[in-house]
Amino acid sequence: FELAGKKVLISRTGYTGEDGFEIYTDNESIVHLYKEVMKAGEEFGIEPCGLGCRDTLRFEAMLPLYGHEISQDISPVEGGLNFFVKLDQEADFIGKEALKKIKEEKKRTLVGFEMIDKPIPREGYEI
Repeated sequence: FELAGKKVLISRTGYTGEDGFEIYTDNESIVHLYKEVMKAGEEFGIEPCGLGCRDTLRFEAMLPLYGHEISQDISPVEGGLNFFVKLDQEADFIGKEALKKIKEEKKRTLVGFEMIDKPIPREGYEI
C-alpha cells in the first residue's frame, strides 16, 4: 500500500484495546510519514503518544506485555491470564501440573491500582 508517496504496511493489530491502525515502513520513510500523518490529523486534534500511553490503554483492556505482567519468571496464572489457561479441563498440555501448583501456592498475583496524580506509572516506579 502507498501512503504519502511511501510504501507501507497498515494493520489493525493495535496493542491498546482501542480501535486504530499501525503503520509499518522502512527507516528512511518513517519521519516523512510521521510529519504527514500529524499534518493530516491537525484539524482533528491529533497528538503523538508514547509507551506510557500504550501501557495505560493496554492495562484498561487487560492486555499483558511480555517482560512486565508475564515473563519467563511470571506465569500466565500469576499474570492474571487464568481465562486463557484452562486448568480444570480434561485436556493435557505441557506445564499443566506446574501451573496447577503455582495456582495452589498463590505466592503472587497481578493487581491494578488507580493513579491519583499525573505521572503515568512506569516500570521500576515505587508504589
